[in-house]
Amino acid sequence: MFPIFRRALFLIAAFAVFSAVGCSSLGPKTGTRITFAFPKGEHIRRERLAELSRYLIMRCSGVLDVQNARVESVTNDSLVLLLPEKRISMEDAAKLLKGTGLEFYHLERVATKSHPDRPWQMRLPTRTSGSYIFSGPDAKRIDSQRHKELLLKEVVGWPVEKPVLDGDDVQPNASSRETGKGWAVRVRFTRNGAKTLRDFTRANRGEYLAVFYNGELISAPVIQDPIENGEAYITGFKTRADAEIAVSRLNSGVLPEAVRIKSVRTF
Repeated sequence: MFPIFRRALFLIAAFAVFSAVGCSSLGPKTGTRITFAFPKGEHIRRERLAELSRYLIMRCSGVLDVQNARVESVTNDSLVLLLPEKRISMEDAAKLLKGTGLEFYHLERVATKSHPDRPWQMRLPTRTSGSYIFSGPDAKRIDSQRHKELLLKEVVGWPVEKPVLDGDDVQPNASSRETGKGWAVRVRFTRNGAKTLRDFTRANRGEYLAVFYNGELISAPVIQDPIENGEAYITGFKTRADAEIAVSRLNSGVLPEAVRIKSVRTF
C-alpha cells in the first residue's frame, strides 16, 4: 500500500506542476514572464494575494491589451505573472504598477471671469476632437494635444502643483456613455475622494477643474455648482473605444500590495 500511496502523491504533484507551468508542446511558445517581489520579510495573506493576482490580471487586460494573462507561480517572496504570446519590455511592465493616469488639476493660472488678470487665457475646442489653446506671457501659444508636457509645466505648474484628485480616488465601477459631443466616462469617487471633490467645488465656483488622462487634457469644465453626490461625467473621449479603454483601466482598481518588479523575461 505504501509504495502505491507514494506513487499517487507523486502523480498528483506532477500534475499540479504540469498544470501551473505547462510543457513545450502545450504551453505558449512565446510570451513574457514578469516576476514581482514582495516587501522583504512581509507575509502576504491569502486573501490579499488573491486580490493582487486579480488586480494584475485586470491591469494586463486594460493597460497592455493582454486578455489571457495568468499567475504562473507564487513563492514566499515573489509572484510570477505569465503573458502568453505577448512580449513586452520592462517599461511596459512598469505600467502595471502605475496609477490609472486620471488626474484633476485646478487651473489657478488660467483667467476666469473673477480673475481676468491671470497670465494664461484658454480657448475651448471648436470641435469634438479639437485642442484647447492657451495663450500666455511673451505671446506664447500652447496646444493641448501637441504640447502636452509644456501645458503641464507652464499652465498647470506641475510638478510643484499637485492634482486635487487622481485615479486612486475613483471607485472601480466606471462606465461609458455616448453624449451629444462624443463619449463620456461616468466615475464615482471613494468616500475620501467624494469629500475632497465636494469641498473643492464648494470653495471654487467659477474656476476651471481640468481633467487629464494619461497626461493629456481631455476636458476643463467650469465649476458651476458644488458636486455633492460624489459622481462625475468625464467628457472629451473621441471614440467609444477610447472611452472603453479608460473604463477598463479605471476598473482595475488600486494596487493592493506594495510589490516591485524583480525581472521581465521574454521567450
